[in-house]
Amino acid sequence: MQKDYSAMMYAARRPNRRYTKKFRIIRFLGTIMILIGAGWLLYHLLSPEASTQNQNIVKNDTIVRTIQPNTIIIDKAEPELPLLAAPTQTKNVKEQPAPPAQKKEIEPKKESPADKILKKANDLINDGKTIEARTILNEYLAEHFCDESAIPLRDRAVEIGSQTVLSPKVYPQDKLASYYSVKSGDNLVNIARKSDVPYELICRINHIDDPRKLRVGQKLKLVHGPIHLKVIKHELKMYVFLQDVLFAKYEVGLGKNDNTPLGRWLVEDRIRRPLYVDPDTNQVYQPNDKDNPTGGYWLRLKGVEGDTVGRTGFGIHGTTEPDSIGKFMSKGCIRMRNEEVSQVFDMLIPGKSDVYTLP
Repeated sequence: MQKDYSAMMYAARRPNRRYTKKFRIIRFLGTIMILIGAGWLLYHLLSPEASTQNQNIVKNDTIVRTIQPNTIIIDKAEPELPLLAAPTQTKNVKEQPAPPAQKKEIEPKKESPADKILKKANDLINDGKTIEARTILNEYLAEHFCDESAIPLRDRAVEIGSQTVLSPKVYPQDKLASYYSVKSGDNLVNIARKSDVPYELICRINHIDDPRKLRVGQKLKLVHGPIHLKVIKHELKMYVFLQDVLFAKYEVGLGKNDNTPLGRWLVEDRIRRPLYVDPDTNQVYQPNDKDNPTGGYWLRLKGVEGDTVGRTGFGIHGTTEPDSIGKFMSKGCIRMRNEEVSQVFDMLIPGKSDVYTLP
């Protein structure tokens, strides 16, 4: 009998139905398991909790995070942000106004005795009592002349003194000045001698250009001297007094290397256009020589008290070096500007006018 091979081959290829059904069930269950596993893996990889389980490698502020095999993401590390506390509910509290700032009490500046005298003098001047103001200033200066606190008083006294001494007006109650009516036979030299001042000063005060031209009955203002000087070395200043009333101030030059002695001098002589012999070089300067170091004026001084006793060759004079005024550059004498020494020259009386050199 001939076999049907085609039928046999079909039968051989035809799977067993029982086996096929079992295989399908297994494949289905495997697919389910794979899906479940994949879901579980994705859940843990993508969930916030899974971020702590990732493998982190930190190098040079760089985080390398592995998410999946063969996939690497490199993120630059960011600085941690500060945690903000959750707002808390507070009760409405009424703000209390700030207490007012306490004002510091500024203590009034205490007036010094010099300040009080200066204020009183100014008040008297405002009341028209000029001579009373001059008096209280000079009474204070008689005891405190060299005090630093007295400098403003000195300056004020000079202002008032210049006004009351050097002007042609005689102020009420001024005992240091008076009017004089020229009589027949008078001359200024004799009139001035009675007042212990040079006649040149009377001419200056009364604006007289020619002392020979006096008129009978002419009214003159006289000031009653003598006039004295005080020189404060460290200030390089000269102060001029009518008796004890300060009325003028000048800048001077003094001896280098502390060569101006301290003490009291007496004006011994006054010479206009003197002959001068330089003590260092013995060079002689004629009276009219423009290079004469005296500037044309010489007030010879005689030492009578202190370090001045026995010292010779000292005097007050002008200068050919005006830049030396206000400096210690002389050989020991008191230098002045020529236009100013001429004024002092006209104020001093030999034998009666004193010069004090003070520290």
